[in-house]
Amino acid sequence: MPVLALAFSPDGAELAAGGYHEVTFWNPADGSLLGRIGGSAQRIQSLDYSPDGSRLAAAAGTPGRSGEVTLLDPRSRVVAKELDRISDAMLAVAFSPDGSRLAAAGADNAIRVYDPAAGKRLLTIEQ
Repeated sequence: MPVLALAFSPDGAELAAGGYHEVTFWNPADGSLLGRIGGSAQRIQSLDYSPDGSRLAAAAGTPGRSGEVTLLDPRSRVVAKELDRISDAMLAVAFSPDGSRLAAAGADNAIRVYDPAAGKRLLTIEQ
């Protein structure tokens, strides 16, 4: 499975990479594996760290079957919260500059906006 998603932590101390049912964390200075979080959907399509580095958002899924948006805790290396599930793959995630909102785009041609602290969907934008 190719690597489809990469994200540097805000301080640049680690690099998150999407893999097959997992996110791995690497030391960008020497290439050593720092840790992993398993249990994700088949393909991790997009990753984005919150501005303070306390959360890592992941968009993932199996094309034509299911998709998910999850918040990961990069410090303790666990899935912190599942924000949403849809019937097709989620393709992209991005935190707002202040970290108070998270946008996610899916193969269903919709954009969803979440409050990551509350774990709630605030808005769905459909074409």
